[in-house]
Amino acid sequence: MIEAEVHQQLLAFLRGQGQSYWAHHLTMARLVARALRVDRSVLIQTGTHQGQYRLSYLLPVLMWSGPVVLVVPEADQHRLLQIDLPRLKPQLTTHKPILVSDHWPDPDYQGIVVTTPQNWLRDRLEHLGKFPAEIPTVIDGADDLEDWTREVMTRSIHPQDWDHLMAALPNERKKLLNLRSQLTHSLYQHPQNPYNCYPLEAEEQGQLIQLGDRYAQQTLPGDWAEFLTCCESPQDLLWGTLNREKGQFSLHWAPWRWPRFWPGSGRSSRRCSWGKPWILPPMRRSIANAWAWGN
Repeated sequence: MIEAEVHQQLLAFLRGQGQSYWAHHLTMARLVARALRVDRSVLIQTGTHQGQYRLSYLLPVLMWSGPVVLVVPEADQHRLLQIDLPRLKPQLTTHKPILVSDHWPDPDYQGIVVTTPQNWLRDRLEHLGKFPAEIPTVIDGADDLEDWTREVMTRSIHPQDWDHLMAALPNERKKLLNLRSQLTHSLYQHPQNPYNCYPLEAEEQGQLIQLGDRYAQQTLPGDWAEFLTCCESPQDLLWGTLNREKGQFSLHWAPWRWPRFWPGSGRSSRRCSWGKPWILPPMRRSIANAWAWGN
C-alpha cells in the first residue's frame, strides 16, 4: 500500500539528512497517503511553524500515481519549488511532472499543478472549469482559507481607479471630480474608528448607482463596471476605507451571503487542506492536508 511505501521513503530521507525534524512527519505522511488511496477527505492541523510539515504531504503527492492540484500561497511557492521538491526528488525512482499554472493543462496530464489560492478559489466560486473537480486537491495553509475567500469575493475601487475612469471618460472629468469630492466629504464625516472602515449610507450608495446608470453603455476601465453593478444590490455589504494621512478613500463591495456552492460539495472531488476544521464546510470525497499555527 502507498502508506507503507511513503513511510519507508520518508523515513529513509529523514535518516539520510542527519537533522532533527518534526516528530510527526511520518504520521502525517501516512494519513495523507491513506486519504489519496481511499478517496476520502482529511483535514490535518499541525502545531509546528509554517513549512516544517511540508515534507509530509509532498512525498505522498509525488508518489501518488494520479494527478494532483497543489494550492500554495504565492509567497511560499519559491521555497516549495526551489528547495522542498528538489530535496525529495532524488529519493524517488519515478519523476512526476510539476507545472505552475492558473489552469489544468490537459485532460491527460498526470502530474502536479501548483496554483495560488486566489486562482483556485476563483475557479471554484465562479464555475470557470479551469481545474477538474475530480482531481485531488491539496490546500497548504487552510487557516487562511476564509480570508482568501473574502479577498477573492470582494470588489474594490482604489484612488488610482478614479484617475483611470477620468482618463477613459475625459468629457466627464468635471462631474467625476465633483462626485469624488462629495464622497470624500461624506465619508470623512463618519466618527473615526480604529479600523478606518465605514459602511456607506443610502445617499452614498445612491450616488454610485446613479454613476452606474449614467455610464451603463460605456466601456469602463478596470473593475468599475462590475463594482457599479454590484452596488445596486441593497442586501450586500458596501463600505469605504480611509487613508487619513493622504486624504484618500477606497470603496469595497462584498456579498452579504456567500454562495451555497463550495468546492467538493455535491461533486465527486477530493480535497486536501491544512487548517482549523471550522474553516471548511462539509465536503464530500475531498482530501485535505491542513496546517495551523499552534494555539
